[in-house]
Parts: sequence; structure tokens; C-alpha cells
Amino acid sequence: DLYCMSSLVVLRLKHNSLFSVPEGISNLKRLKVLHLQHNLLKRLPCDLSQLAQLQELYLSNNEIEFMPDGIDGCPALRVLNLEHNKLAELPQGISCLPAIEKLQFSKNSIEALPEDFGENFPNIKVLTFTYNLITRLPLAIGSLTKLQIMEWTGNPLIFPKRDVLRKGRTAVQSVLRSEARRSAYTM
Repeated sequence: DLYCMSSLVVLRLKHNSLFSVPEGISNLKRLKVLHLQHNLLKRLPCDLSQLAQLQELYLSNNEIEFMPDGIDGCPALRVLNLEHNKLAELPQGISCLPAIEKLQFSKNSIEALPEDFGENFPNIKVLTFTYNLITRLPLAIGSLTKLQIMEWTGNPLIFPKRDVLRKGRTAVQSVLRSEARRSAYTM
């Protein structure tokens, strides 16, 4: 019973064929790490956003099609892994995670990233969005100064062009910054 484990810091529920997140998860006010990967989850409860101390959330290899609003209720979140799911769009509030360092959304069905994606990620180090349906990278990614790894392989990207993508992160960020400056001058 999760109601009795209020001091729990790490919860591992991976590989359990869970169809839903156990009731009472929001009572784990000290929870910092939550492993729910390799289950059969299709959606997450809204009260997940009440875990204000949550730092790492692992949801890969599920059937998640939709994330409820409120992920921004987890301001301490540093790692969010939603790889190998069925998401068509990013969760609302994802742009309001100031502590986020690692976002992993590979192998979903994401078609686009919000234009302001990255503007509020001062600490982001890793972005992985391989094998989605993304055609354009947001210009704000160019200004992510702590970014070390970004992976976009397997997307039908039109911008930046493939020759720039092949040159790696530094070249991609340079092109995005240049385009952002050019856009600012034409406004």
C-alpha cells in the first residue's frame, strides 16, 4: 500500500505489466526517482504532478499516447524518459521544467516541437528525439549553452539541412542561432 510509504525516495515498478499507475502515488511526497518502464501504461494520472521533489521519471517502453497537463508541477525534474511510446506531441508544461537536464523522446510519433522549445531549459545537456516525425528544429535549441548530446536520426528533417546535421551538434546549433538572429532582424 503506497499510502504507508510516505518516506519512500526511489520506486521501481518496471517490467510488471502494469496497465495503470498505482493509486496513492501522489502521497509519496519525498519520491525522487520513479521507474515505470516496460509496462503497459497508456496514460498517466494527473496527480503525478503533485510529486514536487521528483527528479527522475522513467516511462520508456510503454503504450503512452497522451501525457496529462501538469508535468510542470514537478519543478525538480532533471530526467524525463518517454522513449518507445506512442506520443504524437510533447506534454503541456514541458517548457516549464527549469531543472531538466535530460529529455528522451525517441521512437514516438512526435510531429513537431513547439517554437519556444528549449527557451526555458538552462540546464539541458541531453536531447534525444530519434525516430519521430519531426521536420523542423526550433531555433531556441541553438541557444542551449549546456547541451552536450542531441540526437535527431530517423526524422524527416527539412531544417536544418542534412549536410548540417551530419556535422554534429555544434554546427546545428550555429545554424539555428544564425537563423534566430536573421528572424529577429526581419521582424
